[in-house]
Amino acid sequence: MQDQWDIRYASAEYIYGTEPNQFFANQLSLLAPGKLLLPADGEGRNAVHAARLGWDVHAFDFSGQGRQKALALAKNSKVSIDYQLASFESYPYQHGYYDAVALSFVHLPTAQKPSLFNNITNALKAGGSLVMEAYSKKQLEYKTGGPPVADLMYSTSELSTLLQGLDISLLKEEVVELQEGSYHVGKSAVIRVVAHKPGKA
Repeated sequence: MQDQWDIRYASAEYIYGTEPNQFFANQLSLLAPGKLLLPADGEGRNAVHAARLGWDVHAFDFSGQGRQKALALAKNSKVSIDYQLASFESYPYQHGYYDAVALSFVHLPTAQKPSLFNNITNALKAGGSLVMEAYSKKQLEYKTGGPPVADLMYSTSELSTLLQGLDISLLKEEVVELQEGSYHVGKSAVIRVVAHKPGKA
């Protein structure tokens, strides 16, 4: 899997573009800048956007090629990001540390999802926010991006279970038009999430 992403990111092109995911950008604009965690951030488009807005950005990915391109994008944009080479399992999540965590098309096997969402919930500060956009299982009908395996995608019922430790303010499955580089293009079935950790910061 790591080799697959290193090969994909090896091109000079930023394959998902250099502009942030639109849902992420819209939701981030509603939050006061603080500490932000971006798991599996790939080529860094979301990390760099957040850093431009004054966020203290912490990102990671297991692709060295992705990290290299993210750091180059940050340098060209004259911002600083903390971007580590790590997997979901090896990243040193800090308990109660982040004001926000964002997942943008982060797809992994069903068996691995509970561990990731548990780590995210624990890493958020009280009152912290989770912002997420991912392909729903219905995306297999559209074939405009994402893995061609239903197990790697999401359903709203699955996410309701994974997000049990958070207060959910948005959990919506919808069909949208994506235009993100050359890999996320066209009509797509997605699930959008906004949730908050109980308590006050």
